[in-house]
Amino acid sequence: CNLMPQDSGIYTCIATNDHGTTSTSATVKVQGVPAAPNRPIAQERSCTSVILRWLPPSSTGNCTISGYTVEYREEGSQIWQQSVASTLDTYLVIEDLSPGCPYQFRVSASNPWGISLPSEPSEFVRLPEYDAAADGATISWKENFDSAYTELNEIGRGRFSIVKKCIHKATRKDVAVKFVSKKMKKKEQAAHEAALLQHLQHPQYITLHDTYESPTSYILILELMDDGRLLDYLMNHDELMEEKVAFYIRDIMEALQYLHNCRVAHLDIKPENLLIDLRIPVPRVKLIDLEDAVQISGHFHIHHLLGNPEFAAPEVIQGIPVSLGTDIWSIGVLTYVMLSGVSPFLDESKEETCINVCRVDFSFPHEYFCGVSNAARDFINVILQEDFRRRPTAATCLQHPWLQPHNGSYSKIPLDTSRLACFIERRKHQNDVRPIPNVKSYIVNRVNQGT
Repeated sequence: CNLMPQDSGIYTCIATNDHGTTSTSATVKVQGVPAAPNRPIAQERSCTSVILRWLPPSSTGNCTISGYTVEYREEGSQIWQQSVASTLDTYLVIEDLSPGCPYQFRVSASNPWGISLPSEPSEFVRLPEYDAAADGATISWKENFDSAYTELNEIGRGRFSIVKKCIHKATRKDVAVKFVSKKMKKKEQAAHEAALLQHLQHPQYITLHDTYESPTSYILILELMDDGRLLDYLMNHDELMEEKVAFYIRDIMEALQYLHNCRVAHLDIKPENLLIDLRIPVPRVKLIDLEDAVQISGHFHIHHLLGNPEFAAPEVIQGIPVSLGTDIWSIGVLTYVMLSGVSPFLDESKEETCINVCRVDFSFPHEYFCGVSNAARDFINVILQEDFRRRPTAATCLQHPWLQPHNGSYSKIPLDTSRLACFIERRKHQNDVRPIPNVKSYIVNRVNQGT
């Protein structure tokens, strides 16, 4: 019989004969798959997120709803992508969307008997473009930093700043405080970094708590990360395996994908800007230092090379406009370093290193890569393309076989970390502040000479 939930109720059976009548009753509850939820309403929350709300289905199938599945698609696409497999709430904040793109959403309901048909899709909602310059104007700079915080010790130094561990006097909470030199940076530049940190709502970027200004510095109050750098953490392993390197490269690439979805290029990806967060069950990489980050939009941006060019892409060295692919190149170099312990383009001088980068002059020496899989080498080769237009996006990189968990292609030979230890020690003593003089003309002359 084709019963429906609305057929539920009290059913009475009556028996009659010549001697009389008797009856008995039973309550029948017909259960089934729920109806589709009502059409969801999507509301812009930021340039990369929306908040979605919906009402429960008119019929739950006489069962408790066990969860809702939310899907989305971009305008022009016929493919619905799952945002969350199951949530009990009738609202959801959907993150990691692309600024400027129109999105549509739909919801399905589940109970023990199955999943409903999808709801009617929401109206399209177009997210605003991200404008870092406009955001910078909204930063409020407080005074009297010394009355609110006590300085404890120096954590590190950047090209234009000093980072110190401080304690908030009222809450006794430890924080990292970045003092940006007014002699080296303009106010709008410091505000740009602060606005970007304020905008990035992602667990792999540090949180900006507050901003201050002193006579000598612009001051950024930041989340304290005191578990150290990623490479130092890896060096403390008894055995470093290729699979572990792939895990953290994937982690970094996911952080980069979020940034690139905002149309922002980091432009300073190097080991010193990769911290490890050990406060959670599965350690996670935090990508720090957004001093050089820029929004990649219609205008061209030329990024000036400062200090060691080991992780710089050819377009940075040649003084031509950068792109999101500039960051991808740096990930390729980082992968090479983590697997071998040596820098692929490093030479006796910075100028010679620049030549090697521009010629993409690297190889996989057997002594360094004898225990590294072909899949890992292919990943590096795919990324280290001279023309940034030929480099894969972060999303495409994440689909590469080498970054797929438990793919079975990883080498089972422990990596030799002695060279990586030397690499880390050398990087501690280098100066990344001074620009390389006349590097562009030097490169042009050498490349034209073919030497």
